[in-house]
Amino acid sequence: MRSKLFVVLVLCMLLMVSSCRLPTCTFCGYPQSCTVCQRYSATVQWFKDGIIETVLIGFDGCIVVHSNRDRTCDLIVVLSIQAAGFFAVSAAPELFDLNTPPGVFDFYGQSISSSYGTPRVDYYDSSGGWMGSVTASAMSDGWCQAPAPNFLSSYSGVFSASIKQMTPNGYYLVAGTANFVGYGRDSPDMDGDGYSNTIDCDDFDPNVNPGQSPDCTGAYWDQNCNGISDLEECYGGGGGCQYAYCY
Repeated sequence: MRSKLFVVLVLCMLLMVSSCRLPTCTFCGYPQSCTVCQRYSATVQWFKDGIIETVLIGFDGCIVVHSNRDRTCDLIVVLSIQAAGFFAVSAAPELFDLNTPPGVFDFYGQSISSSYGTPRVDYYDSSGGWMGSVTASAMSDGWCQAPAPNFLSSYSGVFSASIKQMTPNGYYLVAGTANFVGYGRDSPDMDGDGYSNTIDCDDFDPNVNPGQSPDCTGAYWDQNCNGISDLEECYGGGGGCQYAYCY
């Protein structure tokens, strides 16, 4: 009796597991780079009606399917089926001084195409934090140019840009990722006055830094960050400042 009960429980568990198994979707696609139909299979990872998800990461990253609650899936678009090297993208400049950053970046790669619209570029800092998204300002097949992000609060490190290509259906898929190195700043310059926060006594006011002249208009501030109030420096001579040098 116990053995029969055990068999029944095992069968029930197998039935329950099989009923929860996610489906495998097989479909035939005609990518831009192919002249014959190629079949691809993928296991749907979740079910959300009306939501477009990329579920073939690890195969080619450019197939998008639509998974439905009734455990079916539909092929939405195949952007391209290529070898992994096809998605290699490089950036120019690859190395720059954060104190004099570039205004634009150029990106080069086979996967960049002007066929269906302007690519989008997402920038990330050395810790993986998102720095912003921009639309390419110029492009052709194999190249695009995009405005650089704001590096005022960035430390030295390796940055990255994710170039996202528009598909015929109007969706964005990653065409490649490029890395570049920013150097010259171990601490950020928050107010952009050329003095990092380690030497700027007020790194949120560009008019207050070691390069400024004392301001003797009546306020007791230290405009040049030398530790002496401007009124004392101009009128009291505590810092050896002559009134002619004050404003």
